[in-house]
Amino acid sequence: MSELARISPPGAADELRAALADLTESEQSVLTRMIMAAKFDENGRAEIDEISIVREFMLTDPSMNTPSQPHGGMPPIIKPYTGRPFVPFPKERVEIDANLADVIKRRKSVRDFKRQTIELKTLATLLETGYGLVRYVSAYGEPRFPFRRAPSSGGLQSIEVYAAVNDVENLTPGVYHYQPERRGLTLLDPGLVRRRCVRACLNQDWIGESGVVLFLTCDLRKLLWKYGRRAYRMSHVDAGVVAQQLHLIATALGLGSCMVAGFVEEAVHKLLDVDGKLEFAALGICVGVPVDAPSH
Repeated sequence: MSELARISPPGAADELRAALADLTESEQSVLTRMIMAAKFDENGRAEIDEISIVREFMLTDPSMNTPSQPHGGMPPIIKPYTGRPFVPFPKERVEIDANLADVIKRRKSVRDFKRQTIELKTLATLLETGYGLVRYVSAYGEPRFPFRRAPSSGGLQSIEVYAAVNDVENLTPGVYHYQPERRGLTLLDPGLVRRRCVRACLNQDWIGESGVVLFLTCDLRKLLWKYGRRAYRMSHVDAGVVAQQLHLIATALGLGSCMVAGFVEEAVHKLLDVDGKLEFAALGICVGVPVDAPSH
């Protein structure tokens, strides 16, 4: 008796075979590759490898059939937005006078914030020092390929930064996208987002006390064309690099910050207006004035 017949109700094996026969040749091929990529325990039972499933989905789902497929063309490295309100950063920046060793010692997750406005020049310093544009070089056949302050896989900058603004000087509350070339923020969705962020982040009330919540998304289009199946893994590495850099700089600026991975993906994707497939949320970073900060 086959293992399938032994563990299945009567007739189930035949139904399964019939269902498999109904799959297209392409679907059968994908399923076969998933099974081959799965891990097996000592008894020969498959332990589903979720990463492998995601990879195969990305490479075969019709919605992924874009020029950014492996061997296709390179998509825009800096995500363009047109026809949206734009807020330029002020020219003035906050001088960071901090020793790296001291910053690392002081670095900690902060969840207790004052309801105090963050200066726009401080947010600008955080974003530009952490993930701003450094220079243009000739690369990937482009005479002016942008390089940013955080290293990334292939230099392709798969991470996008969005800001859900609660309390920042001269910024209307709402959701913004950081535009490094234009040195400012594009307003995507005006309106109060404090409670929306709290609900999206599993009702953690302290998140609503922060001045701004930075959401990092992985844009797979920037990596798929070059790295194929490895793109999904590499994008998470990129997110970790950018997140830690922003976290350290926030500390150097005297701000409190805390990384957040506990959130409802669909809610965050709706908040940021991203599709959740080619571009999806990886991390949130709450930034604000800590309660133990000296008063000015």
